[in-house]
Amino acid sequence: MNLYLILLFLATFNMYHQKKSLVEVQKSNQNYYDGHMEKNKYGLIKKAVKFSGSDSVRSIPKRKYIGNGYQINIPVNWKIKKLHTAQTAFIGPKIGNSYLSFYITQVQKDNKSYLNAAKKTKKQQAKQEGYKVLLEKDISRSGFKAFMRRSYWYAKDIDMILFVREIFTETEASVFILSSSIPNNPNIKELDALLVSVMNSFRFDAT
Repeated sequence: MNLYLILLFLATFNMYHQKKSLVEVQKSNQNYYDGHMEKNKYGLIKKAVKFSGSDSVRSIPKRKYIGNGYQINIPVNWKIKKLHTAQTAFIGPKIGNSYLSFYITQVQKDNKSYLNAAKKTKKQQAKQEGYKVLLEKDISRSGFKAFMRRSYWYAKDIDMILFVREIFTETEASVFILSSSIPNNPNIKELDALLVSVMNSFRFDAT
């Protein structure tokens, strides 16, 4: 799968169809999303502040999904859809006119690193109306290279703000992109907690 086409998809993917205009971004949501996640001991992300409903979200029953060189825990009632050989979608409950979803994209490195993928993705996303980077952070640790970005933009085709979190990482052979987005809605904190718990369960296979 061509890496450019995958990054172009990631720049424009729409996982929620709940309509909001750009000027309706709630200040509380943006403030929440501005800086409340940091790396945990596994090199992914953790919650830096508590909020209502987070404990119940993380207690949702999950099942292990084993992919090509990785594993991740997803809610038991989520659907798994292989979009193509390079990308798997994990589809949750319906929100508005679409579904809560999470994507894992895996491509061969071809002498390109996870940081190169992060730069190309940003270049494509920057074309979106109202694009803003909220945080970019190296979350690498010993034996685990990773870069995290949080951003948002206005998706004109569906008149909706998307808050997006991505983690870029790699193995010797592949670049992995973990992608999630949340629409501007009253339950953004609870939905974010759920997606963070899913991201935090990501592991490379030891074998």
